[in-house]
Amino acid sequence: MAASEVCDGVFRARAAAAVERLMGVGPYGNTGRGAVERVADALRDGYESGRSWTRATRLCSLEPKGTGIGEHASLRFSIYAPGDIGTGGLAEGERAYRMGTEAEAGPGGARLYFECVSHRLKGSSERPARVFGGLSLASDLKEDSKEHREAGLTVVHAASLAVAEELECEDRGGLPEKPVLVEAD
Repeated sequence: MAASEVCDGVFRARAAAAVERLMGVGPYGNTGRGAVERVADALRDGYESGRSWTRATRLCSLEPKGTGIGEHASLRFSIYAPGDIGTGGLAEGERAYRMGTEAEAGPGGARLYFECVSHRLKGSSERPARVFGGLSLASDLKEDSKEHREAGLTVVHAASLAVAEELECEDRGGLPEKPVLVEAD
């Protein structure tokens, strides 16, 4: 499969190129069919449970065919607790970006936080669902460079946008149609 076909087809031109930047040129294993709907369902169930956070649900793994163990990436989503953001604490090599409620990217992946108000999430107009999307890279894929951080953020943005659209979040959960790759002050 091409990068544009994996993970339920969430990666279009720019995001597919970002997958290849992080993982190398495919082909990739067949992963993630029906994944966006499954993740949206898990987020809805978690939100409606009333808990302040939920365990992460895997959207998909990115695994080029013929690679060994550990040579992959994983995209996961959850409901995050209010205290998970705004701490200002970044690990070595990480940078904050101006996208969503909060966005961070570094050598080991990227994280994007956004809030969702949707008719599919009962009560979200009063208490928006706090959605976290995270890309984790295996140690052999880590790299500390601007291009690598931006590729990771582009990948997690594409997946987050697909989840926001599946949840029918108002204004795509505040996510732009294209990733904003501008570092926060």
